[in-house]
Amino acid sequence: MPDEALVLPWWAAGYICVVYAFSAVGLWEDWKNSPPLAVGGVLSLATITVFVFSYFNPTIAQHFGWLFVPMFVLGVLWEFTHAVRETERAQEELDAERELNEGEKNFLVNVAVGVNAILVVPGYVFGLKLCIDLILGLAG
Repeated sequence: MPDEALVLPWWAAGYICVVYAFSAVGLWEDWKNSPPLAVGGVLSLATITVFVFSYFNPTIAQHFGWLFVPMFVLGVLWEFTHAVRETERAQEELDAERELNEGEKNFLVNVAVGVNAILVVPGYVFGLKLCIDLILGLAG
C-alpha cells in the first residue's frame, strides 16, 4: 500500500464525476454508432482522469513524466476532431427538424459545443499545466 493517499479537492472530484456522468451517455451513443469512436472517448476520459489526479498528486505525475506531452497533444486532437464530427452529425439531425428555424438550430448546436468544451477543457488545462511544469523543470 502506498504511503500517500490519493488526494483531490472536492471540486476536482466533483468535476471528474460530472465528466464521467456526461461521458457515459455520449459513449453509449458512440458505441451504438461506431465502436472505435467509443474507444477514443474512453481513452480521452482516461487521459482527463490521469491529468486531474496527477496535478494534485505529484507521485502519480512522476510515473508519467514525458508521457504527458503526447497524451496532451493526442487528447486535444481527438477532442477537436470528435467535436467537429459531432457538430456535423448534430447539424444533420437538426436539418430534419422542420419546426426549428435556422437561428434555433444554430443555438442548439452552439450549446452542445459549449457544453462539451466546458466538460473537457478543464481536464486538458490540467494536462497543459503538467506539460509546462515538466518543460520548465528541465529548463530551470
